[in-house]
Amino acid sequence: VLLSALVLYKGVEINNYIESRFSQYQKPENKLEQWQCVLEIAEGKELFGVGYGEKRELLVDCYHDKGMSRAEIMGFNSHNEYLDFFLTLGYLGVIALLVYFVHAMFVAYDNHQTALLLIIILISLFALNENIFTRQKGVMITALTYLLIYANNDFDRKRKEAVSSEDNDIAVV
Repeated sequence: VLLSALVLYKGVEINNYIESRFSQYQKPENKLEQWQCVLEIAEGKELFGVGYGEKRELLVDCYHDKGMSRAEIMGFNSHNEYLDFFLTLGYLGVIALLVYFVHAMFVAYDNHQTALLLIIILISLFALNENIFTRQKGVMITALTYLLIYANNDFDRKRKEAVSSEDNDIAVV
C-alpha cells in the first residue's frame, strides 16, 4: 500500500529520474516502432523466419531507415521474445516457444506447484516486453524454474510409486 501511494504521489518524479539516469530506457512508442520493424522484415518469410545470422543486421538496417538512431547505434533487439522467435524461426519458432511455456505451466499446475506456475506465467508475460533468452540472466532464471518444476514432478512420481508399493505390501500381509 505504501509503495502504491509513493508511486501515485511521486510517480512523475520517479519516471523523470529513471529517464535521466538510464540511457537505455525504452519508451513504449520506441518499442512499437521496433516491433513494426520485425513485422516488416519478416514479411514473406513467415513460415521459417530469416534465421539467426541475418536478424541483427536486418533490424539495424530497419532502424536506420526509420530514423531510430539510438536503436541503430545500440543495436537493439526486438524487445519481444515472441516477435524475436517469429523473426528468427517464423511461425514454427513461435509455436515451439508457446509449447515450451504451456507445457511447463501444465506440469506445474498438475503438481500443485503454485509458486512455480506463477513464475512461468510471469516469465511468459515478461517475454511480451523483453527478449529474455538473449540474456544469460533470463536463460538462467527460466532454466532453474523449469528444473525445479520437472525435478519436483519426478520426485512426486517416485513418492507416489513408493506409497503405492507400500499399500500393496500392506494389502498382501
